[in-house]
Amino acid sequence: YHGSFRALAARDPSFDWEGELWETLLHELLHHREATAGESGLDDYDWASEQNERRRAGEPFDPAFYRAVPAGPDGTVRLESQIFVDTTAPAPATEASFRWRGRSYAVHVPPGESPVFVDVVNLARGRLCVVVRRERPWWRRLLPGRNGGVVCLSRRALPPPPA
Repeated sequence: YHGSFRALAARDPSFDWEGELWETLLHELLHHREATAGESGLDDYDWASEQNERRRAGEPFDPAFYRAVPAGPDGTVRLESQIFVDTTAPAPATEASFRWRGRSYAVHVPPGESPVFVDVVNLARGRLCVVVRRERPWWRRLLPGRNGGVVCLSRRALPPPPA
């Protein structure tokens, strides 16, 4: 890891070599302990983190990556500094509603696209990502055709549309 640390330190003069070393050693020891016990939680978390970095960099990624991490009691998935919330919307809808901390919000989304990853810039200090999946009848899911692909956007959360 020395080369990676050196590259990080070159970009950040306040890079904490000792702190990074301890964090890396403990992380790798936990991988070893989990492997010995036949567990894969940390491997799953690392994979999901890598996929999220790919998403943020505009590279191809697995759109189900955040589901590799167990959701908390509030239904959100926390992955490093990012928080993921799932919601569904009808295929033609241009807004998707979601709940965050007991309140309802909505975000604008392109119609028909699924899944849509929306980084919500005005909630949770920009760390909230709403993942919008489209409601489709079961028989439509069996037919080949337009599946829009993954769309990534940044939007502001709005009060939800009237019911």
